[in-house]
Amino acid sequence: MQRFYYLLKEKGPKAILTHWYHYRHALKKDSEKKVKFIVFGQGRTGSTLLTKLLNQHLNIFCDQEIFGQKTSPLFLYPCLFVESNSRKPITLPYHVYGFKVKVYQLYTDQKIKKVKNVLQRLHKKGWKFIFLYREDEMSHNVSSFKAFSLGRWYLDKNEIPQKVSNDKLYIDPIQFKKILLWRRKFSEMEKECLINMPHISVSYEKELLVSENHQSVCDKIFDYIGVDSFPVKANVSNMNTENLEDSIENYEELKLILNKI
Repeated sequence: MQRFYYLLKEKGPKAILTHWYHYRHALKKDSEKKVKFIVFGQGRTGSTLLTKLLNQHLNIFCDQEIFGQKTSPLFLYPCLFVESNSRKPITLPYHVYGFKVKVYQLYTDQKIKKVKNVLQRLHKKGWKFIFLYREDEMSHNVSSFKAFSLGRWYLDKNEIPQKVSNDKLYIDPIQFKKILLWRRKFSEMEKECLINMPHISVSYEKELLVSENHQSVCDKIFDYIGVDSFPVKANVSNMNTENLEDSIENYEELKLILNKI
């Protein structure tokens, strides 16, 4: 009821009436997927690459960030919206449905204070979890700043890296520290959400950064969600191919901040 009153106060009665549009596919029992999964991880962890790889499987439809659209409302029933989305007409030819979500999309944007409860409800409904993470904290943080600097989040394979390269990037230390603390906060929240929650983990550095590992990590996921193996090939490249010391003007300053906090 708290979410209902918040939506009513912030958006008005019309928002409540039109809100049911987002759940319109939920009752389509004949469209329910046999296998459902969630790619759970922060930005810049390789979710776009992984989604593109998984979508090459003939039986998989891996959606984008269904809670991360600018037009996304505050959903009264997030779990019902997820179920509805998995049964929308575009997914009908596929037996498997998945989507991407970031913990802060649920906590901050959707104002869900107990994210773990929502994820547990989805788990009870049969949803499986694939957790993406990065081990290199410095590289993870810098990756966001470089992406904003270039205005690009990934690079197609047929593009020439030099076209989107830039000079040494100076990163505001205050902003760097702010983003670092922000990421750490949500990393801890992710870990808390996954305690006693069945899932598999995928390391960006060990399993997605090098293209030779893509087939093996996808086979691991295919086995986990219960589908046959399928050949995959990356069609996007890593934009950050340079050594951080060579591409960041104040690298040593940022490294000092990282080590102090």
